[in-house]
Amino acid sequence: MPVALTFNLRTGRPWKPDTRQLHGLACALFETPDTDHEAPVKLFTVQEPIPDTPTSLSLHASWYGEGALPEEVTRPRTVRLGNTRCVITRATSCTRSFTELARGEGVTRATLTFHSPTYFTRSGEPDLTPDPALILGSHRRSWNTAVGANSPLRTTDDAWQNLRQALRIEGLNITTARRDSGYAYPRPGFTGSVTLRLARNATPQTQQLFAALIRFAPYAGTGAGTTHGFGATTSRLPGQRRSKGGPQPTAGIRRSSAAAGGVTT
Repeated sequence: MPVALTFNLRTGRPWKPDTRQLHGLACALFETPDTDHEAPVKLFTVQEPIPDTPTSLSLHASWYGEGALPEEVTRPRTVRLGNTRCVITRATSCTRSFTELARGEGVTRATLTFHSPTYFTRSGEPDLTPDPALILGSHRRSWNTAVGANSPLRTTDDAWQNLRQALRIEGLNITTARRDSGYAYPRPGFTGSVTLRLARNATPQTQQLFAALIRFAPYAGTGAGTTHGFGATTSRLPGQRRSKGGPQPTAGIRRSSAAAGGVTT
């Protein structure tokens, strides 16, 4: 089930992981010998770590596999990346089930904020278009992969088409940003916020699906490269304060809000 995680890491020497090292760290934390590393959708995300001291980092991540988070993910241990040893000194987590996310009240409007460069891929090419169907389509793909083909919580093609046809952009406040791609060149993407709304004739079922995917967005991230630090996302529904509501895995990208999510263990 979806889990927002914060890892406290001690590195022994000053270290700021690049994109490849960050991805390697995420794989070391979440993958097991049985994991398909080449799977098109990985059930975890990671963000660029926040330095607490020269030799300690806070790493915000999420996991959204079906079932409980494997215990070994949060246990104290040492992860080696090249010549750097990262000791996990503490891990905190906050969980919401897919059932909770799906059964919440429906909404007709919501805001998504993208804290790291966000992009999509089409035919192998990057696409920076903040298209609502691409945005929520990425969340739907992650959701369906996590719950499985036979789950009653799976989003059907018909339900998705109804939502896709009802999606509208109400407001945009985005800019283009670049981040190390991990391949010796910067990767562009958009950051900022997008406010989405539904058409007035959207059914209650469509409103509920819209709300479920919006609530799920912070766990899944948005677009491509979410296991490399891209697409870090938070969401806000009507009447919800920025620091309130469901666990926001990306809340910690601002040091002042790292403790705002009411994290439990």
